[in-house]
Amino acid sequence: LEDGIKAGYFSFDDLESLSLPKRIMAEARAAYPDLERHRFLAYLIREMIGAMVGDVIAETRRRLAETKPQSAEGVRLCGRQIVDFSDDMLKSVNELRRFLRTRMYQSWKVLRTRHKSKYIVRDLFQAFFDDYRCMPNRWREAVENADPENKVAKARFVADYIAGMTDRYAIKEHQ
Repeated sequence: LEDGIKAGYFSFDDLESLSLPKRIMAEARAAYPDLERHRFLAYLIREMIGAMVGDVIAETRRRLAETKPQSAEGVRLCGRQIVDFSDDMLKSVNELRRFLRTRMYQSWKVLRTRHKSKYIVRDLFQAFFDDYRCMPNRWREAVENADPENKVAKARFVADYIAGMTDRYAIKEHQ
């Protein structure tokens, strides 16, 4: 939610259609009518997490009292998940997941960025795999010590090097 709000994928008004944020936003507005936008967002996130954690704890306690397992093996054999959201909270969480999937994760902006990033990672991998000497000394030495002719080991070092890059650094390296 925080990333989506900050990136402009949706607004607080859009969250009014979702049961969990709607309730917490109403409480926040009533208790703190002049709360700055960034503090309102922090409050919303904190309270949503608190509500979800509290719900999981309460539901888990309820299910433990209901099933009364006597051991870890008893938990495994009870035939149902013990640690989970209540039915009402699960509906709210699933509603939130659907909203985020459609409004953010599958938005054209995110999909386009994801598509571009695949090319960047692919190109960087190919460049460093073709000539591992382009990597910083410690990575180059690691490939040489492992045997530069061992393609699997070399691929692992190149992949690990790229995985350690920040997005910004990978884009800069690609350029």
